[in-house]
This record gives sequence, structure tokens and C-alpha cells, in this order.
Amino acid sequence: MPKAPIEVRSYARQHTKEAIDTLVEIMRNPKCQSRSRVSAASLLLDRGWGKARETLEHGVTSELGELLQLIDGRTRGLPTPILRANGATDHVH
Repeated sequence: MPKAPIEVRSYARQHTKEAIDTLVEIMRNPKCQSRSRVSAASLLLDRGWGKARETLEHGVTSELGELLQLIDGRTRGLPTPILRANGATDHVH
């Protein structure tokens, strides 16, 4: 994502309190749609506490899974798999 010009960031930062106040107003307003209220609350929580970690489902990234298994195996003293250029796998103890 390209960085905003310094002037734009500076201008936006000048309105931080007002923007937060607006989010709080939307969050607390029972006349606003539920999704707007939830969105405002979520934005406030993300800014104040950081975004919640997302749990990866099994198989999302096989490379990451393989790497984690390799690390786990090494910490438990298991043989370390070595992938050869021809696709064959050997194990080193």
C-alpha cells in the first residue's frame, strides 16, 4: 500500500479525536444499523488494542504447515526431512 503524502497524513491526524468521537457516537446510537454499530466498535477496539489474531485453518498454507512440522520435529529430536531437487525426500537424524 503506498504511503499517503505527509500533508494528508498530518491533516488526518489532526482529526483523530473527532473521528474517534464519531465512532463512539455511532457505536452508542441505537438508531444506527446494527452492522454500523458493530463496525464502529470493532474499529475502536482494533485501534485501541490491536487487531485480534486470526487462527489459520488446517491446510491453508501447506508450506507453513510443513515448516512448523519441521521445527516441531527438530525440537523433539525427530529426523529432519530433506527435499531433493528431483522431489525425493531423505531424512537426516
